[in-house]
Amino acid sequence: MFLLACLVVFVCLDRGRELIAAQLLGDVPHYAVEDTMFEGMTSNVDAPQQVRAGSFAKSFEAKEVRPSGPDADFVEQNSDAHIALTGHVVAGGETLSSIASMYETTVSSLQELNAIYDPNTLFTGERLIVSPGSSGSGLLKKSIEQIGFVRQTFGTSAGGRPIESFQVSDGELPIILVGAVHGGYEWNTALLAYRILLYLSVYPGLVPSDVTLHIVPIANPDGIFAVTGSTGPFVTADILGDTSDGRMNGNGVDLNRNWGCDWAPYAQWRETIVSGGTRPISEPETRALRSYFNSVDPVVVIWLHSAAGLLVPGGCNGVHHEPSWQAASLYGVEAGYPVGEFTAYPVSGDGANWLAQHKIASFTVELNDHQDLEFERNLDGLLALLTGVESLVDE
Repeated sequence: MFLLACLVVFVCLDRGRELIAAQLLGDVPHYAVEDTMFEGMTSNVDAPQQVRAGSFAKSFEAKEVRPSGPDADFVEQNSDAHIALTGHVVAGGETLSSIASMYETTVSSLQELNAIYDPNTLFTGERLIVSPGSSGSGLLKKSIEQIGFVRQTFGTSAGGRPIESFQVSDGELPIILVGAVHGGYEWNTALLAYRILLYLSVYPGLVPSDVTLHIVPIANPDGIFAVTGSTGPFVTADILGDTSDGRMNGNGVDLNRNWGCDWAPYAQWRETIVSGGTRPISEPETRALRSYFNSVDPVVVIWLHSAAGLLVPGGCNGVHHEPSWQAASLYGVEAGYPVGEFTAYPVSGDGANWLAQHKIASFTVELNDHQDLEFERNLDGLLALLTGVESLVDE
């Protein structure tokens, strides 16, 4: 009897050691959080899969955030990496080379994290993100994988690629920032969204406590893939010479001609006729965004585009929507963009116009070209809107 009791104790202790070893080796998931906010809604997209990767911090370790598909092996290989991020304000006379030496990193790492297309455009006062001691490629992707914000996949593209969002803070006033609706043709809007995301991961206190900022860096992942060969974060070196094919989704539809306001099956882009889809919101990307908007119930939605150099408030069929104009004005005062209507050619099926039709304030930020992120002015404009958004609700 005594021998039998000893044997039972030995087996239990051995099993306990196995479980502890499995946890240490990462074989047992530490958490699994599901988002059920789509429950009861009619949608053609799957419910978002939501995970929280750590907490707000200036440095953070990789967590159990493991996407499926082509990125899975990449994350697995780098799961033990520790990416430390900090901010740096460029002083007079500093260059990328001198800053890289200061932080024992490389010029290419600085360019990648800050999406600096031309290293000669560095200016005094510019706010950079730096990873001290880091080198090698893939730094942006690693940093995003390990970022300490709520991250969720809320839909897939026509080509089956994930559409992701990141939630910054947790206030009662939601604002959504959407990049790369026109995919690789407007790749700088995706990198602008990622750079804002990284900056706020270092300085999360810049977001007021009563505001929740949601960032969708890439609304058209098929278009980004067509130009960069990548899904998710990319670097400027990945970009092909001709980016026009990256404007459409995998079905050949212009996603910013697919919304319900003044929709038409054949739409205009400059002098070209493009597809607006088979019906309003016919595409998986616009359907996913519509469901996402419904679930978040935003106060304001900002769309990043390029390259007309102005802010365009939403308004369906020529109807003035005052909240959209007020939101654009709050942003424009600090960002230095003029606020006005887009008059270069007729636009049908526009996302901001559709939202205004449904009484949600929305406007488009048109960058000045297809390369520069114009990060400083857009960060200032965004922070001004986040700070002043309560005035839109009170009116």
